[in-house]
Amino acid sequence: MEDNAKLMEALEAMKKNLLEAKKVITAQEEVLGQFRSPPFFQGIVIGGVSLPIEWANFTKGLRVKLRRDSQFAHQSAVPGVIQKVDGNGWAQVLWDKGSTNSYRVGRPETDGGACDLEFAENPLGEQILVLEGTTVYYAQKPYIKINLGDTVTINPMSKQIIGVVAPVISGEIRFVNKVVSDELVEVSHQDASKVVLTGKFAKKLEKGDRVIVDNTATIILNNLGKDETKFEVKTPSMSVNWDDIGGLEDAKREMVEVVELPHKYSNLYKFYNKRPTKGILLHGPPGCGKTMLGKAAATAMAAVHKQNGNGSGFHYIKGPEILDKYVGVAEATIRRIFENAKKHKAKNGFPAVVFIDEADAILAKRGSGISSDINNTIVPMFLAEMDGMEESGALVLLATNRADVLDPAVTRDGRIDRKIKVTRPTVKSAVDIFMIALKGVPTNKGMTKQDMAQKASESLFSDTRVLYEIRTKKGGTIPFMLKELVNGGMVVGIVDQAISIAIHKDIKKATKTGICEEDMMLAINRVETQNHGLNHKDELEEFITGFREDVVNVSPIRR
Repeated sequence: MEDNAKLMEALEAMKKNLLEAKKVITAQEEVLGQFRSPPFFQGIVIGGVSLPIEWANFTKGLRVKLRRDSQFAHQSAVPGVIQKVDGNGWAQVLWDKGSTNSYRVGRPETDGGACDLEFAENPLGEQILVLEGTTVYYAQKPYIKINLGDTVTINPMSKQIIGVVAPVISGEIRFVNKVVSDELVEVSHQDASKVVLTGKFAKKLEKGDRVIVDNTATIILNNLGKDETKFEVKTPSMSVNWDDIGGLEDAKREMVEVVELPHKYSNLYKFYNKRPTKGILLHGPPGCGKTMLGKAAATAMAAVHKQNGNGSGFHYIKGPEILDKYVGVAEATIRRIFENAKKHKAKNGFPAVVFIDEADAILAKRGSGISSDINNTIVPMFLAEMDGMEESGALVLLATNRADVLDPAVTRDGRIDRKIKVTRPTVKSAVDIFMIALKGVPTNKGMTKQDMAQKASESLFSDTRVLYEIRTKKGGTIPFMLKELVNGGMVVGIVDQAISIAIHKDIKKATKTGICEEDMMLAINRVETQNHGLNHKDELEEFITGFREDVVNVSPIRR
């Protein structure tokens, strides 16, 4: 009985101890659960710190590499495997490239605890620098492989890296201005430049690359590369021939001379030591065919070199598209356009055509106050690219309605060698434009397209279509008529409106008749009506240039 009592007592004590142990284990599990459970935070790995490793952890079979601060760091750039560790704290390492040597593992009795090795599986070091928002954390040594630029999940209590997650790539786009080193690049940032970390894009960045940086502009999250096709036209609309442009015979003749002849008769040009033209200025009223001339030039250039229109290297840029609120971006864009033109020449063997429309927006006279004097930096960059361009690297076409405001350094001979005036259509050339616009359009009532185009042109240029009366000091009046506003775009628009009128008639009658003379006249009347009340200040200024001092007032005709 006594033995049974002692046994029961021992069992009770054991039971009590087990219950106490269970409480301790439960408490420990709760603590561990706090480390394993959310909320976690995410950050971007921006670096690491190598700390001394307990020398006893260096054992046979461990993969190691040389520390960067070791006096032997130059001996091997690749990792290796420890073959053995002697009692004096030296480890023999067989490097992956075959060489073998011995290194200190940090034993206190050997050279004051100096250590030459670190774990190979953790290239960033024993503590990891993680950027979260604007705060940098020291995270504990991870048990998984991570790289610079990785987005990781971290326990806020233990600062332990839990895992690598898919990054949320969002931020502002910057341009790489300079590659400083494998780890650093200089990028455009607001009104200045900033040096940022390359992250996982070390050795993969070039000047001119577009990159996404994090919200603090500390590290690069993604490399978008160079936007080499932003301004390049690769559509069927590129196939514009000289014959597709109505009128402008003088302008087309000069363009053919500049674009085609130097390549068709290269031997003759070499005989006369004549270099191809580097640049052309197309100036004149809007809608008169400047852009069409540029496209036709690109098509002709490609045809001469046996390429199709899509391979012409035609880069169409509107001046305002180059402007940017950040300093240096517009200049980088200009540089990139010319770099792309040079690449086109190297790849295809013939020059690209760089067409800058509304050139006055970026190339206005410096110091004029236009565009907040941003031209003080854009113009010099443009000039430098023009001067540095290889022979026939690109044919630069500038188009503007305001040739008078362009910087003289841009338009001087040697850069822009030809200045071609693109004029408004005449009665005769308007017939050609009408004929081109009427291609493929069905007509009605037996009238030929030639007759319809002739009658439409005569009506459009009629002296009866008066928009303004200009009164002079002598008491006379001078009419300002619709024909003073005519351009190629207006002619094409008239044909389009005539088609709309014909369609509405056919819808009502459930027929298909084609356009007739009446439709065309109605369309011209509509265009005249639409121009009443519009602002024609520039056209009026140009019209009265020769007798400005005699003008008393200008009165619009009310309809």
